[in-house]
Amino acid sequence: MLQPLYDKYTECDQPRNRATKGSLKLDYIFAPANATWSGCTIGTDTSTSDHWPIRGTVTLPAR
Repeated sequence: MLQPLYDKYTECDQPRNRATKGSLKLDYIFAPANATWSGCTIGTDTSTSDHWPIRGTVTLPAR
């Protein structure tokens, strides 16, 4: 189901593919394939959500 996105974009947690809800991967952050990711983390502090937060910094290429 997600393969078309992975074919065209990069995902913050590639290639680690860590879980974002229990043992499941349900949340994603995608960016253009020519972007660069850094500092991608999966948090464990859920506060009021049942999903773990994903954080990352993406650097987009100049146009």
